[in-house]
Amino acid sequence: MPNKLIAKSRCRDFAIVDTVKAVLAKRLNVPPETTVLTYNDEILANDMKIRDVKFTKDGVFKLEPYKPKSPIKKINIKIENSGIAKVRFNEKATIGKAKEKLAQFLNCEPQNISLLVNDPSINDQSLLKDVEIESEGTLDASLSPSKAPSSPVKTISIRLSNGLIAKGRYTESATIKKMKEVLAKTLNTSPEYLSVIKNDPDESLIKDINEYSDADLSVQIDDEYLRPVTFLMSDGKKVNAHFKNSAKIGRIKEILAKTLNVVPERIIFNFSRKVGNNEQLKNLPIDEDGIISTTISSFAKKQTKEFSDSEPEYNYSAEDEFIEEEEEEEINDSRFVDNENVNQKESQKDNDIEKGSENESIHDYDAEEEGRNNYSEEIPSGSPAHSLILRTQNGQVAKTRFKDTATVGKVKDKMAEVLDANPANMSLSFDSKILDDNSFVKDVAPPEGVLLLKQSPTKLKVVKPLILKLEDGTEIKSRFRMVTTIEKVKETLGNILNYDPGRLVCYYEDEALANDLFLSEINIHDNECIYVSKE
Repeated sequence: MPNKLIAKSRCRDFAIVDTVKAVLAKRLNVPPETTVLTYNDEILANDMKIRDVKFTKDGVFKLEPYKPKSPIKKINIKIENSGIAKVRFNEKATIGKAKEKLAQFLNCEPQNISLLVNDPSINDQSLLKDVEIESEGTLDASLSPSKAPSSPVKTISIRLSNGLIAKGRYTESATIKKMKEVLAKTLNTSPEYLSVIKNDPDESLIKDINEYSDADLSVQIDDEYLRPVTFLMSDGKKVNAHFKNSAKIGRIKEILAKTLNVVPERIIFNFSRKVGNNEQLKNLPIDEDGIISTTISSFAKKQTKEFSDSEPEYNYSAEDEFIEEEEEEEINDSRFVDNENVNQKESQKDNDIEKGSENESIHDYDAEEEGRNNYSEEIPSGSPAHSLILRTQNGQVAKTRFKDTATVGKVKDKMAEVLDANPANMSLSFDSKILDDNSFVKDVAPPEGVLLLKQSPTKLKVVKPLILKLEDGTEIKSRFRMVTTIEKVKETLGNILNYDPGRLVCYYEDEALANDLFLSEINIHDNECIYVSKE
């Protein structure tokens, strides 16, 4: 794509290039007619079918911007008491533009030139095409001797701090300030962000700095310049971007996170020293090639937070192996069993549960809540306990225990209180299978089993139209709430097709969608399809 990103798309072999362009251009919010689709750098005709493309190994499709050029018109301009200049103009060129080009040829100022036409209404703003002259025709021009230029035009090379070189033409009376203004327009920046390396004042004349034509003039571009940066991912992929030198690491992570569809806390930049989120890009130890080695951690960075003894504890880590170690610590964490040491009294704990020990209290999720931080009570004599590990989608882990009579719905209610969320916006799953709210925890997950707790960030009332496309091309249009899971979508579709939902597979952008995925977690655009295949 023109923004250097890679888009995955699916189309039938009889689709034409124009249709593919329309789909891709919509992603970029640009008119399709301003783009061309190329394959191995060859432009494909709009009416060409995709199946007619001569595919090669490692061939690349590119959607590139295209701006049709205006028709070119050749005109001979005969200068009084001089020769003939041949110039080429498009239909949008004005009389004033013609004078500017002619002034470069004659080494004079445009206001010294007069174009001789019969129409008195013609002025510098008039279009050249409105002048009654045929292509390859001749237009007379005169040069006013009284306005002959006193300062010859000089060509200089301007070496920019980003390594590029710009060429400019200036008279000897031009100042550094004037040069900055012209250069700033070219670079789409402001003159105050440009400074001459020699630190010459703005009032200095260019001719005093450059004694010879085509000499180099070095100009520093400050923070306003967008610096190219390449993020090298651990899997070898590269993400190209541009940032101001004043951009902070925290802001860079936020922008990169949107591109990679991850939370910023999971992004780690591998520098030779520790770098904080408030450090600026210009102060970082980055090589001249602008490459930043980047790692996406499995979970967010560790945070510190205090919890009461009656609340589940969450531990954060950047790597899977650390999570496993922390889970082991959580299993042996005594704060969930009234400060009894599990390592030293494991067997005694089991006996106490069987005998109805009055000294041990755990989270009773069937009890009435007496307060947000006080919903644990003693287990009645003879009530067995069920230990579980809860993991949220952003990597938080909690080790806790429940009565065997606790239901999945009760677990969600209590976790909603801890996370300050809506339980109807949550789902609990085990081995990628969503658990029914009325099921008993002991029946759906083994002791020490890991349950995945997911939250949909979207409000309950948000409804989205969805197109489900089958293998035979049939499209089924429906509407679902954004908190609906893929499993629920498959159940609905199974009822429509009279087919086993468990044998349906949903795909989006060539990736299979897990059953416990919320629709709100899929960045699907309007009028795009979720593809469904039957196993």
